Amino acid sequence: MEGISGDYIGWTVGIAGIVIPLLAAYLIYLATHRRKLKALYRVMSKKSTRLKPQQVMQLRGTKKGGFREYCLSRDQIEEVKRRIAGGKDVLVIGAPLSGKTRAVYEALIKPLKARTVTIPRIVDVNPVDFRIPRRLSLWRKRLLLVDDINKYVSKQHFEHLLQQYIDNGYLIVATCRKGPELGRAKSALEQIFASLFNDPVVMGKVSREDAQTAAQATGLEMPDSFDGNIGSVFIELETMRQRYDNCSDEGGAVLQSIKRLFMGGVYDEGGIYSEGHIKKVCEEIEELKLKKFKWQPVIESLANLSFLRPGKEGIAVEETYIEQIFTVDCSLLDNFRELADLFADDPDALFKVANRANNTDYSAELGDDYVRVKRLAVQSFQGVLSHWSLKTHPERYARTQGSLGNALQRLADIENKAANCKKAIAAYQEALKIYTLERFPMDYAMTQNNLGLASQNLGDIEDKAANCKKAIAAYQEALKVCTLERFAIPYAATQNNLGNAYGNLGDIEDKATNCKKAIAAYQEALKVRTLERFPTHYAMTQNNLGNALSELGKVEGKAANCQKAIAAYQEALKVRTLERFPIQYTMTQNNLGTAYERLGDIEDKAANCKKAIAAFQEALKVRTLERFPMDYAMTQNNLGIAYGSLGDIEDKAANCKKAREAYEAALAVYRKLNMPLQVQMVEHNLALLDAFEAEE
Repeated sequence: MEGISGDYIGWTVGIAGIVIPLLAAYLIYLATHRRKLKALYRVMSKKSTRLKPQQVMQLRGTKKGGFREYCLSRDQIEEVKRRIAGGKDVLVIGAPLSGKTRAVYEALIKPLKARTVTIPRIVDVNPVDFRIPRRLSLWRKRLLLVDDINKYVSKQHFEHLLQQYIDNGYLIVATCRKGPELGRAKSALEQIFASLFNDPVVMGKVSREDAQTAAQATGLEMPDSFDGNIGSVFIELETMRQRYDNCSDEGGAVLQSIKRLFMGGVYDEGGIYSEGHIKKVCEEIEELKLKKFKWQPVIESLANLSFLRPGKEGIAVEETYIEQIFTVDCSLLDNFRELADLFADDPDALFKVANRANNTDYSAELGDDYVRVKRLAVQSFQGVLSHWSLKTHPERYARTQGSLGNALQRLADIENKAANCKKAIAAYQEALKIYTLERFPMDYAMTQNNLGLASQNLGDIEDKAANCKKAIAAYQEALKVCTLERFAIPYAATQNNLGNAYGNLGDIEDKATNCKKAIAAYQEALKVRTLERFPTHYAMTQNNLGNALSELGKVEGKAANCQKAIAAYQEALKVRTLERFPIQYTMTQNNLGTAYERLGDIEDKAANCKKAIAAFQEALKVRTLERFPMDYAMTQNNLGIAYGSLGDIEDKAANCKKAREAYEAALAVYRKLNMPLQVQMVEHNLALLDAFEAEE
């Protein structure tokens, strides 16, 4: 038997020397890829009928969290099933404990037709690393479940994730609380996905009889705290309130610390709280200092009482308990201040405090503290930047500068507009030192768009032409990334912003050229913002288009451009109805009246003046003296002009009388509000009317 030649051995070793490193590199790639996917998804790709309760409902999917196999039959569950089977996106809304997530879970595990389900985590998304998980069953249709969608909208680039799933043909099923949470979600996502919010499935209250049936079927006593929401049968709020009232001082301090962290936004996805953070708040704010061997028994006792559940990732706490049972004796503003001071040396926690403060909406309860909360958001982001520098943490530095810019823009809406806009611009420019077009294209585009908005807002205060030009340059940079083909939604938003900037510039110089550029930008936006897909943004852009055409009509093609403006306003009014969007309705009606009035200077004066009068009167259904005095006065002045013009054609005495009444109504408001320029304008109109009436 002949031996193996040396050449063969050398060849084999050579091949192995190439293959093994390649195989190792591939395995490392697969492991890294899977780790990134697991960081983005709770469920990557699973048949809907095989979903476990905890995968969908998290803590509430456990027996301790209130889950029972029995589920009360409800029409809403069947409706969700029908919509999913029919390939329709679904949004389920309702009050806390109304059964939103349970309805979706039941519809998925007992479907008319099974789907492959993906569930994302509530985390920031890096567009460079983002991937849609591979699905094993190519024949089964796909579905993305977004539970509590309002919690996702504050996460970076969530819109990118959602858009990718929409573009890849996934059905979207989401839940959201009614009230401010629904408003925030709608505001953030409507330009991407307006249809999701048009016809939600509403989880209403159930009768006491149905609740008793559910309680008996699961071996529970009907709770005295039942409030009409089915979840209050299974989550024993009254029992938990009694336990909370009877808690030890140490246990109460721990739960109050969790409440403070919840109010300040210092927790992770799924309501997971760091034990270190809880302990720090306990010690420094609640003034409970326990040695390590005494701390653990307190946590265990609270777990035995079902208040919390310790785990590897941290301590999980039912959100309803935090909101409805745990109490703290401090205002929201004071809590933000105390947490910001406490976590001054913890940039991750401080960033969360700043983010929550920045995203806090105005409420009557917050009142005058609202502006102080916005200032605290700015100060806290600045505090984070003392830890994350351009050199040591470049990406975190850029993200924080971008967030600081956004916080400064919000503050600019309340106070010191020019100064805060300038600071916002500086923050965005710092972010762009890292967010370059080559390395971070999506972040670059988003930051350039924000930079454009800040420059445009600054132009409202000073150096309008120069700042409009800077805004235009920033939007054009954003459009290098946000193309119609690749990112249609942000493309449309940026084109709309670009149109606004050109329109504002046209007020200062070269009106015809800049109005035409504004018109072209709005028309580009309308390639995406269609009436069917994005009705509210379609209406906004049509209204803007009408304004640009109306302004262009001042310098050329007056009749033709006024007619086009009227057509654009009428398109906007298909969406902006008095019932659904009263404020926007009145704005567009006022614009429509002005366009008819200008057209009346060219053709068919009587008919167009009457149409203008009708439009202004529609606007005044909302623009009342009591609610909107300045808008009321503006429209009354316009109405006076229209009546005066009509008096030039017919029934001079009657129309001049109506014109005078309208002018005097406007004048009374402007005098009361001490607005001398507007007073002078209306007095000038009255003088012209006097001269007109005196003519033979």
